[in-house]
Amino acid sequence: MRVPKTSPHVRERQRARGVWVRVALLVGLLALAKAAAGIFVLRLVERQVISRGAARWLTVLYLGAAASVAVIAGSDLLAIVIVALIAQQAFRFGVEPLQVLIANRHDESAARATVLSFMSQAHAMGEIVGGVCLGTLASATSLSTAFVASAVLFVGAGLVAGRAERASV
Repeated sequence: MRVPKTSPHVRERQRARGVWVRVALLVGLLALAKAAAGIFVLRLVERQVISRGAARWLTVLYLGAAASVAVIAGSDLLAIVIVALIAQQAFRFGVEPLQVLIANRHDESAARATVLSFMSQAHAMGEIVGGVCLGTLASATSLSTAFVASAVLFVGAGLVAGRAERASV
């Protein structure tokens, strides 16, 4: 029985489709790993927040994210970059609930919704403006420089967060 030959164009499309399926699978697995690591960090911190200050843990999470981004900036090995990316996302996963906890502890109930809404909008603006600035920096210099700048911003956020609870007591 004779097998019909497929054209090079059809074979190329099939090969490309197979590559995209593998990439989509890898991205999906990476997203699951980041979510699982984030839930683990959040549960770990959740047990400690009651006995220690939430702002202290917020600082730890920001500094952990900064360290992870610095590793991404300095590494040439894909495996290390993937692990650092998962760690960075895990640390960031725990930030928002702790910010809400601090706001709930220290804001009057009449203003709480406004404060939480402002925090959410400030976060979104920071993502947009910061993303554009870091993207511009990466285009002008290098991607590693932009990652280092991002790590510095995380350190700054950690230092500000560490002062948050002390200043409101």
